[in-house]
Amino acid sequence: MAIVQISRITHRKGLMENLPQLAGGEFGWALDEQRLWIGNGTLAEGAPFIGNTEILTQHSDILGLAATY
Repeated sequence: MAIVQISRITHRKGLMENLPQLAGGEFGWALDEQRLWIGNGTLAEGAPFIGNTEILTQHSDILGLAATY
């Protein structure tokens, strides 16, 4: 089994409307909405889809997310 090493951990912060597509494992913090995101990476890296995944925090709207299922 191959050993995978994370060589850098990066994060970005700014307004939600300016949140870009994040690299795999890169964090993004939306200051205005207090939401945390992590980048999925590319399909070649094994990501299930292209985009950013929200990490649930105390500021997340759990009931709003549950309504989408």
